[in-house]
Amino acid sequence: MVMRHQPDDQQSRLFMHYMVAQSIPSEVDKKGRLAIPKALRDYAAIGAELVLVGLYDRLELWSPFRWDAYLLGLKDQHEFLLEKIVSLL
Repeated sequence: MVMRHQPDDQQSRLFMHYMVAQSIPSEVDKKGRLAIPKALRDYAAIGAELVLVGLYDRLELWSPFRWDAYLLGLKDQHEFLLEKIVSLL
């Protein structure tokens, strides 16, 4: 009998990124700018600079510090996590 293990917190988070990341609709103004609500800027610690990440048909906005920390945390586990996610589909 094959037993499947539950994903840990980091694996669950990565899975959620791939599958059901939250989004907020917004409109681009006449000058081509996109307003980011203050609550989201504060939550994401976005200041004058940000990292724009394409995720299928959506965009994620990250503070550069948090994005680097996120990637660093996944560096050693990236391939393993992706294999595990694919096995859950």
